[in-house]
Amino acid sequence: MLIDKSAASGFGRCGLMKLDMTMIKSIAASMVTLSYALAIFYLSFVSAGTLGEIYKRAGIRGVRLLHVLSFVLLAFLIRFMFSTRLYKSCIQNPRLWSVYTAVFISGVLEFLQVFMPTRHARVRDLLLHAAGIFIFFVVDRSIDIYGKNAAK
Repeated sequence: MLIDKSAASGFGRCGLMKLDMTMIKSIAASMVTLSYALAIFYLSFVSAGTLGEIYKRAGIRGVRLLHVLSFVLLAFLIRFMFSTRLYKSCIQNPRLWSVYTAVFISGVLEFLQVFMPTRHARVRDLLLHAAGIFIFFVVDRSIDIYGKNAAK
């Protein structure tokens, strides 16, 4: 199955794309990433008291650590999505675009929490998200460097 250029115009210079198994995997990676991002959005709008109660019952104490880890995972999922065939010819640096996208999502989440009566936007949360994105960047870059050195 072929997609004409008018349908693919949102993909810049991608042109015609053949729908095969690698394209299906690319679409699946996009859906997983989108689902995870939507789950983060949903949890961001659940009442802080409700989340606190859920954390207490589950025995979760490191809420700050959850902020960091959620954005490490989000950035890796975005990186994986941007590295698939669907985006490869359009995005030259998937790592950098993953950082941009994760920072954008973080900012939107905190901005929208300003309007939620049961939630509070905090600079601390933005810094925790930034820490998670930074960890992603360092780990991803290290994997890239190690992979290039191992190939030599």
